[in-house]
Amino acid sequence: MSELKLPEIIVHAVFQEYECDLEEILKCITAFLEGDCGVIKDEDEVLGFMRRTMEQKLRHGVYETTTAGRIHVVGDSERIMAMPDVIFAQGTQGTPCSINTCTCKTPPEVKKKPKSKKK
Repeated sequence: MSELKLPEIIVHAVFQEYECDLEEILKCITAFLEGDCGVIKDEDEVLGFMRRTMEQKLRHGVYETTTAGRIHVVGDSERIMAMPDVIFAQGTQGTPCSINTCTCKTPPEVKKKPKSKKK
């Protein structure tokens, strides 16, 4: 039997900088991993999230928190990133469609922090 591999989880540094409740953010990430898209109400977005979850493709969820406000969780089966609303808005500014409803061959991506090279 093969072992399930958890995706890499990235939590934006600004959450810790502003002393947001990281447990609350982790609960949002857990909901995302369990297939809950959060507070998204648009039916096409919800269906797109569900389809992309089953296909293990990049998807996007939105969650309301008490200590960090609205946060966005974006990811696939390899990497998941939680970020504040303003950071998500900057990273997706000018994209022609949303992540959950994109039908492009190459979906829009949130600008990712480059991985640091280990010496």
